[in-house]
Amino acid sequence: MKTNTLFVFTKHFPFGKAEQYLVDELPYLAENFGKIVFVPAEIFDSKNLVQRPIPTNCSVLLLNEEGAKIKSAKKWGEIFSVFLGEWLRCKSKSWFWKERKRYKSVLLHQSHLASVMSGILKERYSSDAPIFYTYWIHNSSIMLGLMKRRGEINGFVCRGHSIDLYEWDWALTRYIKILPFYNFIIRHAQHIFTISKHGSDYLKGRFPSMADKFSFSRLGVADLGINPFHADVKFTIVSCSNFSENKGVARIAEVISKLKTPVQWIHFGYGEGKEKVEEQIKKFPSTISAELKGFVPNEEIRAFYRTQTVHLVINLSEAEGIPVSLIEAISFGIPVLATAVYGNPEVANEKTGFQVPFDCENSKITAIIDDFAQNGEIQLQKRLSARDFFLSTFSASTNYRAFADELRKLQ
Repeated sequence: MKTNTLFVFTKHFPFGKAEQYLVDELPYLAENFGKIVFVPAEIFDSKNLVQRPIPTNCSVLLLNEEGAKIKSAKKWGEIFSVFLGEWLRCKSKSWFWKERKRYKSVLLHQSHLASVMSGILKERYSSDAPIFYTYWIHNSSIMLGLMKRRGEINGFVCRGHSIDLYEWDWALTRYIKILPFYNFIIRHAQHIFTISKHGSDYLKGRFPSMADKFSFSRLGVADLGINPFHADVKFTIVSCSNFSENKGVARIAEVISKLKTPVQWIHFGYGEGKEKVEEQIKKFPSTISAELKGFVPNEEIRAFYRTQTVHLVINLSEAEGIPVSLIEAISFGIPVLATAVYGNPEVANEKTGFQVPFDCENSKITAIIDDFAQNGEIQLQKRLSARDFFLSTFSASTNYRAFADELRKLQ
């Protein structure tokens, strides 16, 4: 039964190429809520942007378009209290102090948007009982935390993935991906749903006094069939990610370059870092072919899996929540190999393929792939068990219906 309104705060969705995971989740949300309002936190002007198709009961709200109409008071007492509270609770006070000007700017902006959002709710949704869901633990969560602190909403929930979840990915790391006011968000959120059990366990250990507000709700993908297996096809390895250093695509190239087995490697993804990999490919032996496909729409990747034999999907990231690329692979019965970081072992394991320690020597990874490529019986066993594991663990219909039920309980 549909009921009430669900606000979903994203980074860009339904605009842009990212947050593809929401595409599979959205139909189940649309089944359960009368209205869904997307608020893309990093989109301030939709001009010249292409919007992805969304169900008829969905709409998009850009807060900046309303900003000039609603004046927000400078709540300096609130700003000081929140800022000081975060500084006292943060893991690295020296880092927080170094970034204080940026943090202050973020907080001021979210305070303004909180006032804007509050005005919109009173004007347009006063008869509703909205539920607020941030797809990431990000700036919109700060805004909603301020509204909760002011008593303007009853609560909000977040999903936690990886870079928005594990603090050791932020302060004092080379990636410098810092989410301000992490402790403030955690304390004010009604519930945090992580996409992995590892993430939920991390939060329970980090905030033991609030353990009841943390649980995991897995992502899922649609069941689109089984990857065709033809024994006479050249051993094919696929990877799917951007080229950021964290994703380890250059490392994948190094591993593949040492294979004794003739293989073809296909990489789907775009971004900075591609040039380095292109230089590596030039040095590949003649028995190994490689193709960097660039950005490819997800539906085309799925069509590729439906029609072309793929023997292995590989991921050698330094940090992952749970990669949807691996979930999609096992949904087609394609074995996977991944580093055992964060949530990866929950999808890459002995049932679905292989997991290796992040600090595993590249030569050992190469040996695993060579052995696998030479053993057709093991390949077939892994394909069957990977498919079974998907059906029992990462089915979109099962996981997203359960998640929608959890959201409705928050009314």
